[in-house]
Amino acid sequence: MNEKEMLDHLRLTYVDLEKSPNSTDGYDCLSHIHKLYIELKSRRTHYDTLLLEEKKYNFLIDNASELGYTPLYINWTPKGMWVFELSPIVSNYKWEKKWLPRNTDFGSGDKIDKIVTFLCLDDGEKIL
Repeated sequence: MNEKEMLDHLRLTYVDLEKSPNSTDGYDCLSHIHKLYIELKSRRTHYDTLLLEEKKYNFLIDNASELGYTPLYINWTPKGMWVFELSPIVSNYKWEKKWLPRNTDFGSGDKIDKIVTFLCLDDGEKIL
């Protein structure tokens, strides 16, 4: 399932989902009725933990907070879809530096240091 298909599926529950105007906006969609600020991530491979970059986390937290919205990080893998409600006050995020590809689907495969955490599937809500 790609991100467009994820958005279409989520619109069955959150009918007012509004897609971000640009793919470089730093978020994928939002719901004004439910006050949600959402990042979607489609993964070709299933993992028991899902990577979240600190840079992305901070962006979602800061921008959702400015709007008074709840930041959600929604991941799809071949085994289902999980929703994570991100929180600026949760202290159990363990951040670590990893040598990872600059990006997954674009570019030359260059690697850079990224600060990341791994979200356990048990901490999210499976919705599909």
